[in-house]
Amino acid sequence: EYTFEPLPCEPGTFNLMIGQAECSVCPVGYMCPSYGLRDPVICPPGMVCSRKGLASPNIRCPAGFYCPTGTQTSDPFRNDTTLRPYACTPGTYCLAGTGSNEVIEGEVSHAQFCAKGFFCEAASVSAKGSGPCPPGFICEKGTANPRPT
Repeated sequence: EYTFEPLPCEPGTFNLMIGQAECSVCPVGYMCPSYGLRDPVICPPGMVCSRKGLASPNIRCPAGFYCPTGTQTSDPFRNDTTLRPYACTPGTYCLAGTGSNEVIEGEVSHAQFCAKGFFCEAASVSAKGSGPCPPGFICEKGTANPRPT
């Protein structure tokens, strides 16, 4: 049966074409959150859409990593896609659900600077990162490598 309007598809599916008798399943990296979508919605930053047919993201980005829009896997070590989590840069940390490596202090959806007195290697998960600054070294806020005094 053919229609003159796109079908009013269920969440998890979409249909942008006139005359289609079936809805398309929302692809990996996207979500289809509402009824009647004509286009899938790209997965938001800080989230992962790792399965087909999602109405909402199914995984938060893992701590220590940031997930840009369209992230398809929660495995940061998968090399078969660029749509994966990336380690937060040295000197910063990322809580679960971080969507950007850019530091905006106090904005938890962005990376944050390592605390003064501590240092953070790549993929740190807290403000205390890799631990306290060793004796005889200085660690200002955002330190990746302690500096000798």
